[in-house]
Amino acid sequence: MCETQQSELSVVMDLLHIDLEDEEEDKRAGREDAASSRNVLRKQRNWERQLAARKSRRKEEKQRRKFNRVQEFDADSDRPQLSKRVQKAITKERLAEAQSTGLRLCVDLSMTDCMSDKEISRLAG
Repeated sequence: MCETQQSELSVVMDLLHIDLEDEEEDKRAGREDAASSRNVLRKQRNWERQLAARKSRRKEEKQRRKFNRVQEFDADSDRPQLSKRVQKAITKERLAEAQSTGLRLCVDLSMTDCMSDKEISRLAG
């Protein structure tokens, strides 16, 4: 019986010792907080608040993108899906058509009487 009581007593003492160590750590942490000025504490709270706001914004953005992806998928299901090869061929056709017809540009020169010589030469250039 004595040995079991001694082992129980040693376990209790170990627990008490751990509790004392935790209290000492808490006291040290309390001193560190007390040593910090109000300005430092205010900045820390502000930083934590900003981090939380960023996290929530990222979460909202992720949900919004997911919702948009679902919307686009639903809209695309109405149109037939074209393969990359077909899309590339269509793009080449459009480019060839644009090159063959050339660019069309219209310049309104009705305001040249209000322009200086320098502006007119730059327009001609």
